[in-house]
Amino acid sequence: VVFCILRLFLPVEWPFTRIINSRKILPPIQTFLREPFLQTDVISITPSFILLGIWGIGICITALRRLCIYYRFQQFLNRQPDSHNPQIEEILCEINPHNPLRNAKIIIHPSIKSPAVLNYIHPILLLPDMSFSKEELLGILMHESAHYKYGHLIVKYITECICIFFWWNPFFKKLSAEMEHLLEMHSDKYVCRNLDKKQQKVYLSCIVRILENLRK
Repeated sequence: VVFCILRLFLPVEWPFTRIINSRKILPPIQTFLREPFLQTDVISITPSFILLGIWGIGICITALRRLCIYYRFQQFLNRQPDSHNPQIEEILCEINPHNPLRNAKIIIHPSIKSPAVLNYIHPILLLPDMSFSKEELLGILMHESAHYKYGHLIVKYITECICIFFWWNPFFKKLSAEMEHLLEMHSDKYVCRNLDKKQQKVYLSCIVRILENLRK
C-alpha cells in the first residue's frame, strides 16, 4: 500500500517489475483524459481535471466525517471522570515499572463494550463496566500496553489516512477492519508469550466474556 502511494508522486519501480506496453487501449484513454472540452485563456478543463476535483472533494468530505465522529467521541471522553483504580495502576507497574499507561486517564463506563487505549500523546485507557479478576486485568492491561508499546495507534492513524485518501477504491473499504484485526492478533500473541499456561487460559476466557459483552 505504501509503495502504491509513493508511485503516485515518485516514478519508482521494483527491479523485477515487468512493464506491458499498451498501444491500442491505454493511449486512447490517456488522450480522452487530456483532451480539453472547455478551454479559456485562464483555465483548461479536461476530464482528468474533473476526476481529480471529484477525488479531492471526496477526500475532504470523508475526512470531515471522520473528524466529526472523532471530535464527538473525544468530547464524550472528556466529560467522563478519571476512574482511579489502585489495582489497575499496580498491575500496570507490574507489567512495566516505566509503563506510559500508568499516567493514562482511566475511564470505566457501561457504554464501553471492550477495552481499548486511545491517544498516543495523552493516552486514555477505556474499560467496560465489568468485574474482572486480577489475572484477567493482567491480560487485558498487558494487551493494551502492547498496543501502545508497538505503536499500533500510529498504524491505525496511517490506515485511516489511506482509507480517506482512497475513498473511491472498494478494495480499501475493509482495510481499517482488517488492520485492526491484525493488530489485535499481534497484541494477543505478545500477551500469550508473556503468560504461563494457567494465565493464558484465564486470558482467553476473559476474551470470550468481552465478546459476549460486545454482542449485548
